[in-house]
Amino acid sequence: MKKAIRLGIGVFFVITGILGLVLPVIPGILFILLGLLAFSTVYEPVGRVFDWLQKKYPKVNEPLQRWREKLFPDIN
Repeated sequence: MKKAIRLGIGVFFVITGILGLVLPVIPGILFILLGLLAFSTVYEPVGRVFDWLQKKYPKVNEPLQRWREKLFPDIN
């Protein structure tokens, strides 16, 4: 059940992010990142991409961890 909800959240945010890339009033990249963050809790390859991003860009590590803890507190 939780997996389906996270999948739905991820799809919603990614679609909203894609719309945001076309429409100037919606921040597309932010919604795509949130969608991928939701997918990272469900799919291991996306989780590895986020781990790689956190290692490559240490300044991004702390905000991503906060988002992950707020959105999905039972993961960490």
